[in-house]
Amino acid sequence: MRKIRIAQIGMNKNSHGTQIFQTLCQHPEVFEIAGYALVENERENCAERLHVFKGYTELTLDAILNDPTIEAVTVETDEIHLTKYATLAIERGKHVHMEKPGSQSLADFEKLIEAAKTSGKVFHTGYMYRYNPAVRKTLELIADGSLGEIYSINAEMSTYHPKGYKEWLAGFKGGIMYILGSHLVDLIIYMLGRPNRVVPFLKHTGLDGVDLEDNNLAVLEYDKAIARVFVSSVEVNGY
Repeated sequence: MRKIRIAQIGMNKNSHGTQIFQTLCQHPEVFEIAGYALVENERENCAERLHVFKGYTELTLDAILNDPTIEAVTVETDEIHLTKYATLAIERGKHVHMEKPGSQSLADFEKLIEAAKTSGKVFHTGYMYRYNPAVRKTLELIADGSLGEIYSINAEMSTYHPKGYKEWLAGFKGGIMYILGSHLVDLIIYMLGRPNRVVPFLKHTGLDGVDLEDNNLAVLEYDKAIARVFVSSVEVNGY
């Protein structure tokens, strides 16, 4: 099998940049790793995570984008910069895996998706439950009608986050719903499609003196179905 020549753009403090690069390293039969680029002060901000790059070539962003032999990239900088670098890579003819969620800006995300459609390149996001065997089986049963008409979905993904993580979360609209709830909404859309209406209940507990939406419920309304998504960043014994 021909190997995929790939590089990583960026690193993040609070998501899965280290695990993504480690996964590439664990599959040398699939990937030829060209190197990595640090793009948003990550040498200082993510110093404790950069050990995963040991033994691999540090490149500039331009070197990655302008190298036609690099056919794919993983975009793993901080969430606020994701769509910018993913769009650059797509426009330079690269296949892209990008950390989730898509963006706080729907317009920027739509621009990215349109660029992927125009280029014909693969765009992939890190919604991990898409590959969970039980979830995949459930989707198969829904698709072939075995489960009948779906009238109700209850989904919860709660944990406990330390103060520093919650301070980072406070920079996002929707707080923990944006970061964790997106995993669940992703699956609900697969199962039921676009909802007629979404009603959010975004609550601030103020735990640890951090003001963010850390205790959230969203109700997705359909013609015949209701889906409830609950996510919390203050779950007792959440880990």
